[in-house]
Amino acid sequence: MSYITGKGATVSVEVAGTMTEIKQVTGITAPTMEQTTIDVTHLGSTAREFVPALQSNSNFSFSVEWDQHATDGHGTNILNLFTGADSTAGGLRNAGWKIVYTYYNEGDASTHTMTITFDGFISSIAFDEVAVDTVLSATINVQVDGAITVSYTHLRAHET
Repeated sequence: MSYITGKGATVSVEVAGTMTEIKQVTGITAPTMEQTTIDVTHLGSTAREFVPALQSNSNFSFSVEWDQHATDGHGTNILNLFTGADSTAGGLRNAGWKIVYTYYNEGDASTHTMTITFDGFISSIAFDEVAVDTVLSATINVQVDGAITVSYTHLRAHET
């Protein structure tokens, strides 16, 4: 029996035309790609009939240990994307996003990546409870805008 073991993941966002990795990510919920349908059942149908409609993509969310002074600039990049401070139009700014999962596939004894890319804008930032002996963390939700692209890369054979 073959299995796949996760070996890490990264989240990056387009800032000033450059993909910038967001550091200190603690969790990722990738967007769900759903094929919506249109009911075309008519009086002559013997059962319900459907045709595919536009694809619907859910929100993407990730959690971070918030660090105002992190090298990726949580306070600068994420907040500016949310407020539109880096946009000449102001308001929410659409940006390119990239999630890269790295995993080991026991079946072919090698490491691979799965890359998910899409455009979207930050729809909410929720700071978690602040308590004694905790770090400040936040969950960022991104509204996917348009199509999602998924690609795979074979990196290298597993070394024993």
